[in-house]
Amino acid sequence: AAAKPSPVPKRYNTILRDFMAYHHQTTMYPEGHTFADAELLEITPDHIIRYFTMKLYGDGDVIPSGKPLKGSHHTLDYYKKAISSFMPNKQQPWDNAIKKGNPTRAKVVNKFIHRIRELEGDEGSSKKRKSGETPIQAMKSPSSLTTFST
Repeated sequence: AAAKPSPVPKRYNTILRDFMAYHHQTTMYPEGHTFADAELLEITPDHIIRYFTMKLYGDGDVIPSGKPLKGSHHTLDYYKKAISSFMPNKQQPWDNAIKKGNPTRAKVVNKFIHRIRELEGDEGSSKKRKSGETPIQAMKSPSSLTTFST
């Protein structure tokens, strides 16, 4: 017997409905609404970037130039994963020449998320991870360490 696919988290469906409502410039789709493959195949990386920009900055037409007003690159990673889970060609990388594949896997989407990460600044950034310093190590100083002897 074939294994049943794991159910998509309910939150993923909410994100997809919100994204599609933004994309179609309409009100939120009702819970349980499903989208035809033809509707999902119309989505391009530009649609996803506009949605991400709107979620972080309140307007899909602005050019991000500062820290996001709402959310972070972690938010975008989650939205990307949620939207991707519904894409008909979810395993296929985006081919910009023929406009086919999974638009969430497009290089331009990943570059956008990386740019947001850079705009967020130092807190929680990859700079700390690259240095090998953990948040706990950053908080410790020699004067704050106490030695106990028995």
